[in-house]
Amino acid sequence: HTQDEWLISNLAGVEEQMNRLQAKQKEITQQAAEKEKAGTLLEKANQKLDACTKQQKSAEEALKTAENKLKEATNSLSNLLDGRLLREYRKKKDALIKEKGYLDRIAGLEEERAKLEDGKECPLCGSKEHPFAKGNIPVPDEIEKQIEAVAALINKAEKQEAVIKKLEDAEVAAGKKLAETEKLVSEATYAKKSAAEKLSDINKSLEKIQDEFTAVKQAVTRKLQPLGIAEIPETEVSVLFESLRQRLEAWQTYTKEKANIEKQVAEYDSEIQRLDGIIEIQSNELTERQKTLDAVKKEYADNNTTRQEIFGNKHP
Repeated sequence: HTQDEWLISNLAGVEEQMNRLQAKQKEITQQAAEKEKAGTLLEKANQKLDACTKQQKSAEEALKTAENKLKEATNSLSNLLDGRLLREYRKKKDALIKEKGYLDRIAGLEEERAKLEDGKECPLCGSKEHPFAKGNIPVPDEIEKQIEAVAALINKAEKQEAVIKKLEDAEVAAGKKLAETEKLVSEATYAKKSAAEKLSDINKSLEKIQDEFTAVKQAVTRKLQPLGIAEIPETEVSVLFESLRQRLEAWQTYTKEKANIEKQVAEYDSEIQRLDGIIEIQSNELTERQKTLDAVKKEYADNNTTRQEIFGNKHP
């Protein structure tokens, strides 16, 4: 573990860079979550825009249908009125009714009519010509038929006008609906554009952070090569740093233990040297004493032999 000694002076720097890695990793996680949200918003915006576009198309078709129906109804009324105004037919009806009343009055004046003579002034109008006196009297039934025909036409025209009024209302409603859908499409388009821009911004930010993360990671990896670390797991930066801290603690623990053992060894070596000196001195002393002992033993043996020769086993 000698390479772990490198951690003593470099672990603080590694910790700072790993904290940067973790911060960048956290940013990446946050940006990834934001990207997912933005993607969901963009998808919803697309769906809403599609729905609004369909509504707009439907509203355009409804408006076109209403315009066509109104045009057909208006043309039908125009054809019915033969290019004239309805009030003209009402005036005509009033005129016919007045004429009928006038003819009814004339028809009731047979006695007076009988007194009329051509060339003489009429006491009523002063005219010298008297068409009614010649038998040229309009038939009231014909007037009634004209009145009925005009009344029927007016009634039919009024019904057609009512239809046109409803169709006009429908056209206005369709126009309002189209305006509403166009507004919704505009809002949905803006929302889609905003969502797309936000997603684009997040992608750019995420790409930038990932580049920064990669740069820091490569720098830390190069720095950790002396420790035999060739790759940093992106999701386990904190785990890697903890392992480095434990390696440093282990190195420091083993270093202390080694120092203690070396101290003990030195003490033992010193004691061994001291004891070796004592042993050497005592060995030398022992040798000298052994020599003395040997000499005394020889002397004793010699003396004892002489004594035996002189006294034998007798007590002195």
